[in-house]
Amino acid sequence: MLASLVVLALAAPPQPPLSLADAAALARTHSLGARAGRARLLGTMVQRDLLTDNTWPTISLGLTGQYTQLPADSPLLAFLGSGGGGLVGFPAPGAVLDTTIGAQQVLFDAFALHDSLVISDDQIAMGRLQIAQAEADAMGAAAVAYFAVLKAEGLAEVATTSVKQAQEHLRLGGERLKAGSGTRAEVLTQRANLASAQGNLITARNQANLARLQLDKALDTPVSGRTLVKEPDVPDLNLDIDQELAAGLTRRPEVQTQALKQHLDEARASLEGRAYWPTFTGNTSWAQRGLYQGQFLAAVNMRWNLFDGFKTRDKIAAAKADADSDAIALEEARQDIALEVRQQAQARQEARDRIAIAREGLAAADEAYRISIQRFKLGFSTNAELLDSRVALTSARNTYIQAQHDLRVAQIRLAKALGVDMATYLGASR
Repeated sequence: MLASLVVLALAAPPQPPLSLADAAALARTHSLGARAGRARLLGTMVQRDLLTDNTWPTISLGLTGQYTQLPADSPLLAFLGSGGGGLVGFPAPGAVLDTTIGAQQVLFDAFALHDSLVISDDQIAMGRLQIAQAEADAMGAAAVAYFAVLKAEGLAEVATTSVKQAQEHLRLGGERLKAGSGTRAEVLTQRANLASAQGNLITARNQANLARLQLDKALDTPVSGRTLVKEPDVPDLNLDIDQELAAGLTRRPEVQTQALKQHLDEARASLEGRAYWPTFTGNTSWAQRGLYQGQFLAAVNMRWNLFDGFKTRDKIAAAKADADSDAIALEEARQDIALEVRQQAQARQEARDRIAIAREGLAAADEAYRISIQRFKLGFSTNAELLDSRVALTSARNTYIQAQHDLRVAQIRLAKALGVDMATYLGASR
């Protein structure tokens, strides 16, 4: 049985590499914030349906049965027993059945329903924006976590290469010692350098494992067993920041949400003002006792709040104050976003400059190491020179990987700051 399971496991096709678009799509689907927002939006939409339900009339049916025990010597009972039928038409002597059918319809609500629907529509729109914001945040966080794994695994690869180089240096040092051109001190130093490189490798691998766990958390689903695409496609936003800034301010969900909140509070002020208007309600009913007695009633009721102790006035003032505060908050949000866009654009430019310098430094360190190891093999350089060149090469590789990571993250953050659709930008909408 165990052998069969092993064969099936070996025969199972390997999972394809997890692309950046796949990671973003998983984050968008599994985001707890977006899922909670969808649930809240459903509740808000149901609340709107409840408002529209008030436009329908309400119809009710009431039935009341009564029974009164008549005395045995009652003349009425003798009359009924002689064929007069039940009391007021009901077949049993002394029993009465009252039937009432009523209907009620709001004829004029001072446009309160209109204002309530405006508020509800704003709440629904805000709910959709909150979902979009949660999805964008989840996809951005997933992309950053994806890049963090690539960086950590890249640093682990550099550490692995450094260990192999240290092992080669120890081998060359041993050969020089045997040939009489090296010293035992050089060999001991190389062994110590190898131990240090191995310790760095253990740390790098542990950091890579931790980065994988963070990616699982960002996606809210385990993907630790899948390899990642080492060169993900991250579109370079070659945009004129000044021209894109205005468009970005209109695209950002925070700005749209704040604008809707201002509109909602203005509608709330209008709704509170409806308390000054009269309202009219129509009522009709049909009441019947037994089988023969019936009565129809129709009425129009008016309700007008003449004085409520200035409560309506204060509610209107509070709603208008909230709307004024929303306008200030909206302008503050626009200024904060404009600053964020410029900061992220500057961070991206810095990352571009650093990666160009890191690329040049890596090429120089690689050439220096190649020359130094050849000189060491020929006996023209010391162990210290070889160690320095290896350390410089390892540092240059790490610097380049870090710069590459910083540029990718800067691109993501700039896209988010500009309000770019993250699903389209990361390919998650495909």
